[in-house]
Amino acid sequence: MKKTALTLLLLTPMMSYANTGKKVGIGMAFDQGLSVVVDFNQQIKFIAGDDGLALDYSFLKGNLAAEAPLSWYVAGGAYYDWNNDFGVRIPIGMNLNFAKDWKLYAQIHPELNMNHGLDLDIGAALGVTYSF
Repeated sequence: MKKTALTLLLLTPMMSYANTGKKVGIGMAFDQGLSVVVDFNQQIKFIAGDDGLALDYSFLKGNLAAEAPLSWYVAGGAYYDWNNDFGVRIPIGMNLNFAKDWKLYAQIHPELNMNHGLDLDIGAALGVTYSF
């Protein structure tokens, strides 16, 4: 019950972003376990899954070629696992725009767990989003 309430509390203000006229993407990923992904204007990504929550902000982006459907990004973010682990992460990933408004993404993210001292780890994610 607490997980559901926390997720709804975090998602409610984010959903009001849809009224700004900027693109919002909704999808599924394997990031924090099986996850729901909300992508705001390909800048801010919120992930809520079986294993926890994550929030990432893309600060570097680019295309591999002018007409290519492939792009790359580097982001900074934070995560919280349901087993009370938390920390910061740096997602480095690729996007493939495979159809109009559809995006497949893959990323690796070095993580610095700060719950019980400092612990360096690495994670990965694979997901798909639809933007509207």
